[in-house]
Amino acid sequence: MKKIFILFLAVMLLLSMPMQAFAHIHTHLGEHEEETSEDCPAEQGMGGFGAFLLTFVSGMVTVIGAASVLLFKKSSKRVLAFFLGFSGGTMLGLAFLELIPESVAGFGIGYMLLFFVVGIGVYLLAEKCLPHSHGHEDCHEHHAHHGHMEHIGLISAAALLLHNIPEGIATFAAGQGSYSMGMKLAIAIALHNIPVGISIAMPLMYSGRRGRAIFIALIAALAEPLGALIAWLFLGENISEVLLSAVFAIAAGLLSAAALDELLPESRRLGFDTAAFLGVMLGICLMPAVGLF
Repeated sequence: MKKIFILFLAVMLLLSMPMQAFAHIHTHLGEHEEETSEDCPAEQGMGGFGAFLLTFVSGMVTVIGAASVLLFKKSSKRVLAFFLGFSGGTMLGLAFLELIPESVAGFGIGYMLLFFVVGIGVYLLAEKCLPHSHGHEDCHEHHAHHGHMEHIGLISAAALLLHNIPEGIATFAAGQGSYSMGMKLAIAIALHNIPVGISIAMPLMYSGRRGRAIFIALIAALAEPLGALIAWLFLGENISEVLLSAVFAIAAGLLSAAALDELLPESRRLGFDTAAFLGVMLGICLMPAVGLF
């Protein structure tokens, strides 16, 4: 387990280093431009196509995170407990440390709670619609376990897909308004999308669907440019803060319900509580930590 944990941290570091380097380069260039052009007019945005392309690239980083799960062998229930806990922790970190504060800032606690409950309702509906596979006989236990892992993976993907759409809208809006702001937000979201991709792909990989794990992560990744496309075609420059706040709250409810109802109970059910706990803590702490870069 220690080797898996160390390898996991090393992969996360290697995946984030190019984005960190790019962020530092961009910051240095931005400071140089400020020093040499104090009397220039206000900064221009990057235009519709540029903002859409930026959102597309940041979304595709999700696939990099998903592809990294191929480095881990399907070896033990202890490893699975760790990664299920990590997936649940990532979702809770996104919901309570990012989405809910953004929603409250947009239109207050009351409306946030209302749409948060709507998100829970969306989860319950999705949970009923997505296929289940539960076995009741010992000879079907292996098949039932794989089917349940696939169900958890699909639930995770559905929750994170909804989370990615408002992120795409926000990145597009930032890029249209300001080149530097769009770049900074895209870099932050790209770093966040590495653990998001892992959260989507890991349960599916353990269900025996390694190829499908990457495909589902790709669909979730495309939700960000889809959000940008919606903003570009239908919202233009009049992107409502209230609309974004509502979608953020719905996504927070959906992510929280998926983590608490599926991922965290399953991680503890496997019988390796310490591994599950470490995964949850890492997932929660990782989301604000990547914002430091």
